[in-house]
Amino acid sequence: MSTPASEAEAVSQRILETSLGTIDLLSIHLGDRLGWYRSLATHGPATADELADRTSTHPRYAQEWLEQQAVSGLLSLMDSTEPRTFA
Repeated sequence: MSTPASEAEAVSQRILETSLGTIDLLSIHLGDRLGWYRSLATHGPATADELADRTSTHPRYAQEWLEQQAVSGLLSLMDSTEPRTFA
């Protein structure tokens, strides 16, 4: 038998997981629309500055996206020294 507290915890966990999934979907869409995935696939691993140069986008946005994608496991961190390289 579940308690109101355990039911509330289950709902909270479901909302958290759904929210994280939504963020992943939006960032995948962004990477596709801005050509970031295509650039990494075509030209290989890149730093945020390299990816931004290749795609005519702002390095700050590329950096945030690359880090989010690596944390989500969709991209790999190839080199953790600054500047970090992602693939």
